[in-house]
This record gives sequence, C-alpha cells and structure tokens, in this order.
Amino acid sequence: MRTADNSTGRYALGHVLLRGGKGEVVATDGRQLLIQGGFAFPFPDEVLVPRVMLFGARGLPAGEALVARSEDHVLLRVGQWTVALAIAKGGRFPNVDAVVPAPGAGSTRWRLGPGEAKALAQALPKLPGADEELAPVTVDLGRPVAVRARAGGPGRPTELLLPASAVEGKAVKFVTDRQYLARALRLGLDTFEVPGPGRPVACRDGRRTYVWMTLDQTAVPPHPSPAQADRAGAPSPASERAAAPHRAGPWPRRPAAQPAAGASSAVGRLTLWAAGLRNLAGLVREHRRREREG
Repeated sequence: MRTADNSTGRYALGHVLLRGGKGEVVATDGRQLLIQGGFAFPFPDEVLVPRVMLFGARGLPAGEALVARSEDHVLLRVGQWTVALAIAKGGRFPNVDAVVPAPGAGSTRWRLGPGEAKALAQALPKLPGADEELAPVTVDLGRPVAVRARAGGPGRPTELLLPASAVEGKAVKFVTDRQYLARALRLGLDTFEVPGPGRPVACRDGRRTYVWMTLDQTAVPPHPSPAQADRAGAPSPASERAAAPHRAGPWPRRPAAQPAAGASSAVGRLTLWAAGLRNLAGLVREHRRREREG
C-alpha cells in the first residue's frame, strides 16, 4: 500500500493488484514497483483494490489473515477486524511484467558484503546532496564498489567504499534517488541486478521483487582524493577539512506513495514525476501501441 500512488489517471496506480492465480500482491507509483508473492487467494483472476493505509495501524492484531471475495469486495479478516476493499471493476493496471528485468539477461549483479547493508543505510541520509529534490547518489560498481555524492555541481565528492561487496559482470555506474536504494535496504534486500545506466534496478529474494527507476543524470566520476565517508556516512574529520563545503543532513521525507511531496510548486511536482517515470512511461506507451495494433 505504501508503494502505490494516491493520484488518478488512465492507469490505476492508486490501487493494489491482487493476482489470484499467482498468489501475488503488486503495487507501483510509476517510479518503483513491488511484487510480493507467497499468498493464497480464493479466486483465480486478478482484481484491483484501493490503496488504504489501515494495514499499518498499530491496533491491527498480528495473526492469520483470512481472505474472501464477494461480487464487489475483497474481504480480509484478522482477529476481530474485517476489512472490505471495493474492487475497482474496469480499472487498468500497467503491464508490470514488462518492466521487471529478466534475471541475468546481461545485468551486473551486486551483492553487499557482511555489515555493508547497515553501513550504507546509515550513510545515505548523511551524504552530500541529501536535501536536493532528487537526492541523487552515484553507485559505482567497480572494484571496490563506491557510493559517491556531491552537492552544488562540480566539486570534490564524498565517497563511501564498500570493499566487501561482490560484483559479477561488467563494471557500471548508475545514478539513483537514494530513497529507493534506502527502501530496498529497509526491505532486507542486499542483492541488486543492474542492466546498465538509465535502466531499472531489480532486487529479488525469492518471494519479493523490488524494482525502481534510476535517474537520467551524469554519474559522479572518481576523484583522485575524494572526501571519505566513515561507516556512518559522515566525512572523516581529515577529509572534511579538505573537502569543498557541502550541505549534509536527512533528505526530505517523501513517502514512497507521495511522489509529489517535497515539491513546492506544480512545476516542481511535474519535474519530479517526469524524472522517475521516464522508463516506465515508455513501456506503458509501447503497451498502448500494441493494444491499438491488436
């Protein structure tokens, strides 16, 4: 539900797709996509239900969840709670299978080493540029792996080295809004499949697939003497004195389901949306073209 969007449009991104036959729950806001499997639904088809935030309520008891379906609703019961979610009949959902990169398929595979997921999660909000609109970071899958960021245009970057990471495939660099990389880490995902710059990044763990769109920005190149971030993400004292001034701090909290949050104007909201939607929008256009031709 946190992955879905609350906006309206031709495609029902403000809904969650329940895939009865596959036992999957799917959501996307156009920039990120989460597929979670392992469910047993009492219906074989696919239905759309609205995005609601009830399931994060503290008062909702833990335990077995029972699922039923009527003509117009999907019903879920947990303890004494019963929730009826109206089925969005006629709603359309993007062809998310076309977005998910096939396993392998020439992708570079990056697996974080012991302790590196925690170190990276702590570092991301403290690296330079965290208060910029898209909070970009460069992930350089060279040897060693480095996560690099800088604020305010050209200058000396701050770099977090991840020497225990394992990389299979060619060395690539990609730029991403750090909130999606951070979310993958919060989900407990530590292995990433990277087809290349400007392509979606995919994480899988057997039951879950998380995909997000990278940014169409120039990667921060290596620097002969970057400011070295410590394991908590802050530049070390010596490198901080030598580095160019930059702003660091928690990036604006933008809930995944609120892609316009943090933008101060309609222009800002459209810019943010367009930057993240670039790849998925192309796939949706292709899907529409095939529908017209079919």
